[in-house]
Amino acid sequence: MIKLVLPLAMLWAVISAAAPAAAQHFEAGAFVGYAHLDAPNLPQNTVALGGRVDLPFYRFVKFEVEGGYDFPIPDIAISSAGNVAITTTKEISGWRLNGGLKVQSHGGSYFFFLKGGGYLLQPSVSVRVIGGVPIVVSPPAATTDSVWKGTFYPGAGISFFAGPIGFRLDGGDEILWLDGSARNNLRINFGPSFRF
Repeated sequence: MIKLVLPLAMLWAVISAAAPAAAQHFEAGAFVGYAHLDAPNLPQNTVALGGRVDLPFYRFVKFEVEGGYDFPIPDIAISSAGNVAITTTKEISGWRLNGGLKVQSHGGSYFFFLKGGGYLLQPSVSVRVIGGVPIVVSPPAATTDSVWKGTFYPGAGISFFAGPIGFRLDGGDEILWLDGSARNNLRINFGPSFRF
């Protein structure tokens, strides 16, 4: 890993030193986000928390790295058969890490980005049976399989700065490859940004 990180850090330092002064803004920020996922047989909504860093590359181009965690929002279904009730709880959470280029307007107010990365999906399905006389609740039978998938994430957004403190709103189509096909997932993020 060090063999890869050290040359990339040296390349970034050389390019940054040669870039014009206007490109010399390092940005960092945090965000809260919403995602509508296209994952078969799983819940479609998650809420995310994460952070990002923009490294100056050239005048209106930055290299952006973003990471976050998608918190599960349970999807609960209740069915019955005779005197037995069956509850099925489905959840999906995950860790995301992606990076790529961000191209922005002169003041940085408008931008678009192209990123690639990975998504560690953590789906969970839990089934519980409730029934009988007296009422008996079975322990949940759960299945959980984590899977790492590649992503491609094009998007755009706007940001506002008052000195070094700003606010950013962005959205995009995080394309995730599941079951041999591309799945389009809406992602919207917003939060504070800090320019150094």
